[in-house]
Amino acid sequence: MSILRTNQITNTAGTGSPIIPGGVLQVVQNTSNSVHINTATDWASTGFSVTITPKAASSKILLNVNATISSSAINVQPIVTIYRGSTNLGAATRGFGQIFGGSGSLHIPFSTTFLDSPNTTSAITYTIYMRTNSGTYIWGADSGTQTFIAQEIGG
Repeated sequence: MSILRTNQITNTAGTGSPIIPGGVLQVVQNTSNSVHINTATDWASTGFSVTITPKAASSKILLNVNATISSSAINVQPIVTIYRGSTNLGAATRGFGQIFGGSGSLHIPFSTTFLDSPNTTSAITYTIYMRTNSGTYIWGADSGTQTFIAQEIGG
């Protein structure tokens, strides 16, 4: 059996907290009760975002989003994605998923998780964008609390 003992662990610069691969280095959360209504068929910002400044360029950022989405009528299909600055992290036209409406206006829970590799130590803003095939979509449809969490994972 081996035993490892140490009096101090520091990062490569010799100061501050160590960067432990796979460890959670920080967590940032944004919550909102705001409602965003739009009819855009091109990507449009909901205004809901979270900003995090990674401690290491090798870190990954784990994103978690939870909200309620609604559409205005039959066959209106809201589509959601996440942008890092001006970069769409989801599929070009389908983002992180299309919400299929039923026979009328529905309030649908939406949740997604994405692991990003931004390769920077500068502040990063992640923003929720939406679009629709037609009609009106509503982000935060039930006026409940939406959450957007960014966790830095040591790389």
